[in-house]
Amino acid sequence: MTVDIKQSAKAAEDFLKDYLRRNEYFTPANELTDSDDATELRLSLTQAKTGPKAPDVIYFFFKYGQVFDEGDPELSALVKQCMDALVAAHPEVNQFKHELYVDPAR
Repeated sequence: MTVDIKQSAKAAEDFLKDYLRRNEYFTPANELTDSDDATELRLSLTQAKTGPKAPDVIYFFFKYGQVFDEGDPELSALVKQCMDALVAAHPEVNQFKHELYVDPAR
């Protein structure tokens, strides 16, 4: 059975956003204020999408909060945990290549 990459990207995005929400973005309550400042969240996903130049790739765009620095091992572990959970829940996503972009939410 052939799986459509756009459907897989949408399923991946929906799953990851829900997974992060259920895990409270891996952010302890004492790190949050009453503002809607995205830099307070340790990890969020802005989107998962396909691109016209690479039809077999799903691009994942994560944002990380101010508690992390680029290349932080804890941040890498959280992204890996998210992707492992995604593949466990939606193995069809693994039929495609993945490119991860993890950038500061500034």
